[in-house]
Amino acid sequence: MNRDIFISPRNSALLLSGTVTLHGSGVYIFQIASGLTVGTGASVVLSGGATAANIFWQVGSSATLGTTADFKGTISALTSISLATGAKLKRRALAQHGAVTLDTNDVTIPLAAGVLVYVPPVATPPRD
Repeated sequence: MNRDIFISPRNSALLLSGTVTLHGSGVYIFQIASGLTVGTGASVVLSGGATAANIFWQVGSSATLGTTADFKGTISALTSISLATGAKLKRRALAQHGAVTLDTNDVTIPLAAGVLVYVPPVATPPRD
């Protein structure tokens, strides 16, 4: 996909499965009227100068990243965002009215000037 703004039809959701390749520098904006579902093992691949810092997913309801999905960009959802076990996100997850739920995930947030913050998965202690 070359850089551009992609707007989904009214009241429609987006399901990503397999591999989506974003090629070329510039800004990619995806405006999704309803939900975003990224299937199990699906991935977003960047090439030709595309960077996660310039990818934005605006979601009209909730977003879900499936098990072992490898996703790039900032997700801004009206309701909530859920990352299933093993899903990876390079950038940010922002939910306006609900929670961002993580389950043994790798979330990498690159910052300006070459600084990198890596948030490793945290083991949950056993309950008594």
